[in-house]
Amino acid sequence: MIMFSNKYRLRETKKIAQVFKTGKHIHGKYIFIKYTVSKETSPRVAISVSTKLFKKAVDRNRIKRLIREAIKPHLTTLPNLDILIIAKKEIDENISLTELKKDTVNIFNKLISPKY
Repeated sequence: MIMFSNKYRLRETKKIAQVFKTGKHIHGKYIFIKYTVSKETSPRVAISVSTKLFKKAVDRNRIKRLIREAIKPHLTTLPNLDILIIAKKEIDENISLTELKKDTVNIFNKLISPKY
């Protein structure tokens, strides 16, 4: 099953706009993450794929499913953050799940253990 449970979803437009405006960021090869500290008991995630990158909804939805599948194992280890994941222009409609998983592992390792 690819879908997240409701406790892991960041749905409110105001919260997403706040994360986008004031959040810190981490770049990966294929995805870009903006995040802020949350008062919730678990991390919440929103995924965005631009229509400039993929004109067809089928392609955008496929990329979102792949990103969800790639980050799913890390949800329990993440700190309580509101996370906005944005697909970068380097992502391709033929990207494999293993490539995306490598990128998300690198990003989430930076997120879990930040440099001080």
